Amino acid sequence: MKLYAAAVLALAASALLADRNISTPTAYTLQPGEFRLDYDRDGSDPRSETYAVFGVLPYVEVGLNYVDTPSLSNHAGVNVQYSVVQPYPDLLPGVSVGVLDLFNTTRRGRVVYAAATFQINLVERWTQRERINVTIGAGTNLHGAFFNLYWPMYTHVAFIADHDSRVLSVGIDLEPISGVAFRAVIQDNHPLYGIQIRRIF
Repeated sequence: MKLYAAAVLALAASALLADRNISTPTAYTLQPGEFRLDYDRDGSDPRSETYAVFGVLPYVEVGLNYVDTPSLSNHAGVNVQYSVVQPYPDLLPGVSVGVLDLFNTTRRGRVVYAAATFQINLVERWTQRERINVTIGAGTNLHGAFFNLYWPMYTHVAFIADHDSRVLSVGIDLEPISGVAFRAVIQDNHPLYGIQIRRIF
């Protein structure tokens, strides 16, 4: 049994953040029965990305992404992540390792990475979702370290940001109903709009 089993049980009771913030990984890995689907569209260019991630084994998740770019060739990729330890709020960071674009089929190419996520509670009941998530990491085929932040600002509203070692993204995450979130992001001076579905089965 892992050191953070108690934290995993508590996290499973809430709407979870998973795998990536905007475009960079976090150290929280989806567990079997957890699923997330993202759809993002560029507001100034007919480009879109669909991303789905599933918990397939304890501490192992698999993600599939498809990028539709009419002016260039479309591409798809497979991502895999393993959680060495899950985050334990206010006490210890989670640590994950993974591979983006496992089969090296995207324009970015394969990235092998490690990430650490720190969670800071904003309420006393640490089974709730109101916690700040800060992730730092590094990987191959990048221009340096990456960083991401999820900061709840108000009920159902959070500030989100990340830097993938090349591009800075900042935006707002709005979750009007549990498990469904809408996002508005500025990424490299481009507006992005998206929807995210988070589910536990």
